Amino acid sequence: MYIRKWKLTMKHLPVLKILIPLIFLLSLFAAATGLFYDTPEEPYPYAHHRGETDMLNGHGLYFYDTVSTAAQIQGNDLIALIVGLPLLAVAAWRAFRHSLHGRLLLTGTLDFFLYTFMFCPF
Repeated sequence: MYIRKWKLTMKHLPVLKILIPLIFLLSLFAAATGLFYDTPEEPYPYAHHRGETDMLNGHGLYFYDTVSTAAQIQGNDLIALIVGLPLLAVAAWRAFRHSLHGRLLLTGTLDFFLYTFMFCPF
């Protein structure tokens, strides 16, 4: 049985050397803003057009989100700061050193950031 040896190269290395630090910095800014930006207002009730009432957060970056949604998004921001960003740095470092493990880890970490921060616009 013949086993073919593959040369581990990253095909789009110059593009990734620009995009990954950009993703790191923008994610750092977004997560830190979501956690640490605060305004002095308090949560307030909001009546829907159907007559239901929800409590809106009323302060910080997530001013118009419900209290429970704002807590979930802030939890995601905390995980992105504590786990995601260091993992992105380690995965990028290992991937740029042509490690298959690093490339797989980088793919999963970038998917985590895509999933985490695509929640906010929708």
